[in-house]
Amino acid sequence: MLSNKFLNQAVSNEKSVQKHYLFLKQLMPHFNNLIARIPTHELNSHTVLLMGPKQLQARVTAALGLADEGHKATAIAGLGAGLAALDAPQQQALVTAALGLTDEAYKDLAITGLGAGLAALDAPQQQALVTAALGLADQWSKADAIAGLGAGLAALDAPQQQALVTAALGLTDERHKAYAIAGLGAGLAALDAPQQQALVTAALGLTDERLKARAIKGLGAGLAALDAPQQQALVTAALGLTDERLKARAITGLGAGLAALDAPQQQALVTAALGLTDQWSKARAIAALGAGLAALDAPQQQALVTAALGLVHDGHKARAIAGLGAGLAALDAPQQQALVTAALGLTDEAYKDLAITGLGAGLAALDTPQQQALVTAALGLTNERLKADAIARLIIKGYQDSRVRDYL
Repeated sequence: MLSNKFLNQAVSNEKSVQKHYLFLKQLMPHFNNLIARIPTHELNSHTVLLMGPKQLQARVTAALGLADEGHKATAIAGLGAGLAALDAPQQQALVTAALGLTDEAYKDLAITGLGAGLAALDAPQQQALVTAALGLADQWSKADAIAGLGAGLAALDAPQQQALVTAALGLTDERHKAYAIAGLGAGLAALDAPQQQALVTAALGLTDERLKARAIKGLGAGLAALDAPQQQALVTAALGLTDERLKARAITGLGAGLAALDAPQQQALVTAALGLTDQWSKARAIAALGAGLAALDAPQQQALVTAALGLVHDGHKARAIAGLGAGLAALDAPQQQALVTAALGLTDEAYKDLAITGLGAGLAALDTPQQQALVTAALGLTNERLKADAIARLIIKGYQDSRVRDYL
C-alpha cells in the first residue's frame, strides 16, 4: 500500500513528479478500498502490481489456503506478476504449491502465471518450473506451459532456453506446436539466430491457417529481433491468409513490431487492416497497429483513427480505441480529443473500461482536463472489479515511468 510518507519524500525535492504524485494520491485510496473485496482468484496482473507487501502477503496466504485446485492455480497464476515484490519464502511457497498441483491442466495454469515473474526467482526455482513444464504428460498442457515460460525466457540460461525451443518444435500436434511457438515469441530477443530461424520456419510451415495465424501473432512480439528476410516472410505470410479473422489475428501480433519494419511493409499492414470488411477483425487489427503509430506517417495515423471512430458496434470501437492508446503521443491534439470523447461516450461499462484503460497507455500525452476526465470515468464505474482494474491500469500504463512508481 502506498504510504503518504514515502510519497511526500519522493516529491519534496522533485517538482517534475508532482503531477504524478497527485494522480496516484487521488486513485490509490479507491484502489485499496476496492481490492480488499476482490477474491484472490479473481486478481489479475495489473491489480497485483499495485498491491503493497502486506496486501500481497495476505493474498499469498489466501491463495495457498484455497482447497479448490482450480481456484488455487488461478490465484497462483495471478500472483506471478507480483513475484518480484515478494520475499524469498513467499516466492518459494508459490512455486512449491504450483508444482504440487495434481491436475496437469491446473499445474500448467500456475506455471504459466509464474512465468511472468520468472526473472525474480532463483536458479533452482527457475529450473524446477522448466523441468515441470517439460515433464507434463498432456501435450496441450506442456505446450501451454512452454508458452507461458516464454515471457521469462531472457531470465533463463542457454540450456534451458534450448530445452524449451526443442520441446516446442518437437510437439507433433500442430495445435500444440503453434501455441508453444507463439508463447516463445515473447522471448525471441534472448535466443540465438538459429533458434529464431527454427521458430520462424516452423511457424511458416504450419499447414492449418488458423494455427499459422496464431504462431505469427506470437512471433510478432519479437519482430524487432529478427532479420529483414524473416520479418518479410512473416508479413507476407500474414497478408496471404485468406480468412479475414485469421489475417486480423496475425496482424495483431505484427503490430507490436511495426517500428522495426520498413515503410512498404508498414503500409501493407495498414492497408490490410483498413481493408478488412469484418468489423470484429478490423477493430482488432487497428488496435494492434496502435503500438506502432509513431512509426507511421500522418495520413496513415489519421486513417486509423477515422476507421476506429467509424466502427458501429461499441465493443469494436472500444477495442480499437484501446489499442490506439498505445500510440496516443504520436497523434495531434484533435485526434487525441476525438478518441477521449468517444471512449467517454460509451455506455456499456465493460466497453468503457476497455477504452479508457487502453488510453491510459498514453495518459502522459493528454492535457490535464482529459486526464481528469478519464480518471473520473474510471472512478464512476459501478462494477467493482472493473473499477479496480481500471484504476490499476491507468496508474501502471499512464505513469509507469515515474519515479513515484518505485514506491508502489
